[in-house]
Amino acid sequence: MSGRKKAPSIFANVDGCEYIASSNDVEVTVIRSADAKTGKITIPLSSTLNGLKDAIHSDRTLGPLRRDQQRLFHLGRELKSGNRSLSALGIGKHGIFSIHLHSLKPKTVVDLELSSEEAEDDDDDDD
Repeated sequence: MSGRKKAPSIFANVDGCEYIASSNDVEVTVIRSADAKTGKITIPLSSTLNGLKDAIHSDRTLGPLRRDQQRLFHLGRELKSGNRSLSALGIGKHGIFSIHLHSLKPKTVVDLELSSEEAEDDDDDDD
């Protein structure tokens, strides 16, 4: 054994933040309930819930969504303790690494306009 540690490999660089993969990292599937979009976030189980929320905010598929606009659920219960580790919150228990994301982000004017256009398109199909 040489005693030298192997340099970790960088697997993502999002908004100037480098995410480093290690042997303790797990892939957590985040499912957004509003539109069923999914994102995969690689994060250590020793990371906190706030760390996961920050990763969701930086994710191109799920974000941007600030911490206070995220409600996360795992195995039917809401995860509220932001400073507790993911393993202490039960992530990975029973081999389940999925989280459901409910967004508290208010709809924007653009979202509302798109919703009304979709409703008009649905009305035209009935003719």
